[in-house]
Amino acid sequence: MRRSVAVMLGLSLPASALAAADLVGRWSSALDGLVLSIHDDGTFGITPPDRPVLNGAWWIDPDSALHVFMNDADSDVCPEIEGRYRLVSDGSQGILRFALVEDACSPRMTHMQSAFTRID
Repeated sequence: MRRSVAVMLGLSLPASALAAADLVGRWSSALDGLVLSIHDDGTFGITPPDRPVLNGAWWIDPDSALHVFMNDADSDVCPEIEGRYRLVSDGSQGILRFALVEDACSPRMTHMQSAFTRID
């Protein structure tokens, strides 16, 4: 189920969660150059160096302020498996970092724990 970031931000969230606007953009993984594109409509795209784009939805859980990522149902990698992460560095300084809370998707877990640098 896709949820709009704007809707989620309308809820009462801790100040740290309100940095969602700083997440929107394109980010390059320090691990291998994978590109993570975070969109303000609650979707994301992942472009690995050697594979087609993988799409999904992201939102901020209003109860826990955790950032949740879920690959689309037609994804060939971890379809509809949610991964939950705590924001460590909000991207406002050009670096984005998440800390794993729980994720059964090993490829996403590996990448989400590396630093991302803003491309645009």
